[in-house]
Amino acid sequence: ALGDDTTNAYVADLTAGTITLMAVSGIGTLGKIEIEATTLSAISVAGAIDVTDLAGGLTVSTAQTIGAVKLNATSGALAIGAVSAGSGLVTLTTTTSGNITIDSVTTTGDATITSAGTIEEPGLGDLAADITAATLSLTAAGGIGASGPLEILANTLAVANVTSIGAISVSDLAGGLAVTS
Repeated sequence: ALGDDTTNAYVADLTAGTITLMAVSGIGTLGKIEIEATTLSAISVAGAIDVTDLAGGLTVSTAQTIGAVKLNATSGALAIGAVSAGSGLVTLTTTTSGNITIDSVTTTGDATITSAGTIEEPGLGDLAADITAATLSLTAAGGIGASGPLEILANTLAVANVTSIGAISVSDLAGGLAVTS
């Protein structure tokens, strides 16, 4: 397992333009790994992935494991290429600023996405599912799918909340979506 020494919280453990992390039993399981990078690829056979970017935004080309995936950009955008978490919880966050764009998030568990900006799919969009999860929670300051519908495959949409001003546009591809809030 790859983990942080936990003695220097909010100090980058790794700094590079592109960071590739590979492990057998988790990445950040002993304490989240803080990075300063523009691109991340994180693959673990099993166990959680927990990475926070301290720089000005992060593109995650791949985050793959059979376990929880927690990705955070403290300031700046978080662009998700592909996240696969088996049955693990997926948590995507931008803390102080930045939009979250999602091309593909897949879990049979739950997904919670919280953006200091907006939650969108990249580009003009497509008709494929951007997020697949059992239960989905979406919170954004400036809108959810406002530039084009966010396509989801979920059993339950527990939260779809815009905390400031912005539209919500979500398209359920499976049918039968339960909306609880």
